Amino acid sequence: MTKTNLLLQQKLNEIIQKIDNSPFSSTQKNQLKAQVFELLKKAVLPVMVKHMPKDKLQKFIDEPEHTTIDQYGELFADALDDKSTMPELLELMDQILDQIYETVINRV
Repeated sequence: MTKTNLLLQQKLNEIIQKIDNSPFSSTQKNQLKAQVFELLKKAVLPVMVKHMPKDKLQKFIDEPEHTTIDQYGELFADALDDKSTMPELLELMDQILDQIYETVINRV
């Protein structure tokens, strides 16, 4: 795990710990954690799509019913093979986790 990945993991752990230690009910805590992960997922997908091979992505768009799970996974693997994808994702996730942390601190 890289230093950047460790820092992101620490930030995420702090957010989860802050939520877990909050006075909210278990249901509310679970909802908050689900919102954090949903926000991260929604932020990552556009970056991944941006770095997917355009020809494969277009085939997926044009013929989704003929796309296998393996082909779908290959789209993501190909996006990660692009050397600029991971730095972009890490920077975005860092910004998002900072915003989430500030929101959680103000809310808890």
